[in-house]
Amino acid sequence: DRIARTSHNLPPGPRPLPLLGNLLDIGSDLPHRAFTRLAQRHGSLMSVRLGTTRVIVASSASAAREILQKHSAHVTCGNWTDAWRGGGFGANSLFSFQPLHKRRALRRLGMETLFSARRLDDLLQLRHDAVNGFLRDVSEHAASRTPVSVGRAAFAAMVTLLCRAMFSDELDGALSREIQDGVREAVVLVSAPNVSDFFPAIAGADLQGLRRRMGRLIARIFQILDRTIEQRVHSRDKAARTHDLVDVMLDMAQKEPGDGDLTMNRDVMRTFCVDMLAGASDTTSNTIEWALADLLKNPQAMRKLQDELKLVLGSKYLTLTNFLILQAVIKETLRLHSLIPLIGYRAETTIEVQGYSIPKGSNIVVNVWAIHHDADFWSHPDMFIPERFLHRNFDFLGRDFNFIPFGSGRQVCLGLPLANRMVPIMLGSLIHQFEWTLPNGVTRDRINMTEKFGLVLSMANPIHAIAKKK
Repeated sequence: DRIARTSHNLPPGPRPLPLLGNLLDIGSDLPHRAFTRLAQRHGSLMSVRLGTTRVIVASSASAAREILQKHSAHVTCGNWTDAWRGGGFGANSLFSFQPLHKRRALRRLGMETLFSARRLDDLLQLRHDAVNGFLRDVSEHAASRTPVSVGRAAFAAMVTLLCRAMFSDELDGALSREIQDGVREAVVLVSAPNVSDFFPAIAGADLQGLRRRMGRLIARIFQILDRTIEQRVHSRDKAARTHDLVDVMLDMAQKEPGDGDLTMNRDVMRTFCVDMLAGASDTTSNTIEWALADLLKNPQAMRKLQDELKLVLGSKYLTLTNFLILQAVIKETLRLHSLIPLIGYRAETTIEVQGYSIPKGSNIVVNVWAIHHDADFWSHPDMFIPERFLHRNFDFLGRDFNFIPFGSGRQVCLGLPLANRMVPIMLGSLIHQFEWTLPNGVTRDRINMTEKFGLVLSMANPIHAIAKKK
């Protein structure tokens, strides 16, 4: 390993053990925290070996900037797990589709049919309905004085919104719940520690069975989506076109692709639908859940937000994106908890970063959590202080690499435009329309803020709170 470091001029890192590499250095820590701890000793750009898999970890804004800005044309999304391949999902997913130009064509499809400014304006009524459905769910719990799982309610609202946007219709209640549960379980499976990821040579054995479990789960989700797509196929000649995502994909499937063009088939259609459901729903719901937990733990921040909403808002919750304190609360939530704590990339060619060589094909991880907790830039980085964003011009696009909650540049999160509209509306409405307390026996200092690592960093113990209609 030392010979390899010298010959390739790799970044420094902890000395790996035979076979295990640096797995024992990670220990029982959550990966983003373990990488942060190791970076304090070995530097903000380091090389680690997880089993037989080498990973280059960037843990500073300067290293991330060099990788994602200077070399933006030479790095792509990567580091997908073995479980991701279950049921053929990885072969057709937006995030791992090959070759690269076809992956970019899928990304353009998602932007044009779901996330462009014009399309989101067209979906205004659907977004309005989703917020109202979310608030009705909370109101029902408020009426019965039972604790509500805000994260689950928000996730359900987002899945309903996306289904209506993609299919121009809602799924049946039972099927919708099955899709919700399936998508959430899939996120858990693909991010679970897996021997196959650390030792690719034996991945074919699938020793933990994660790829097989993912395959069965995806097969069931695909069955539900197939039914919806088939209904559209049979009704297209009898009804006016809706020009939603399914219509656009079916039109693409009927065309003869040119050389090098994306071939739209049923596998790509249904995988793309799952990508959209998982990506946009999980980030939005977890942001709202973490934010409510932080506000309940910090009553002064809660009062400031309530005062702003009361002063300016009235009942017109659709104007929430302009509210300074609300935006500061959301940004501080995304900084403190870094919903996407580790963003994986792949070097498509050999690149040089901070004087070190990163060979073609290398796995690269940007440790967003470490950047957001850098004490040299953020004062009291482990504290919830929304005011830090009131006088700093940060946005969600990753233009300042000290704050990159959704990545940066070409690889920024596709669903960001939708989240940018939905999170302020949903969170602001929760705080404006309800008073929030904790269940009996739970005090604010006893709210469990333990993290659960995955594709999205969630609460290990989802918060349940009691809402009272104002």
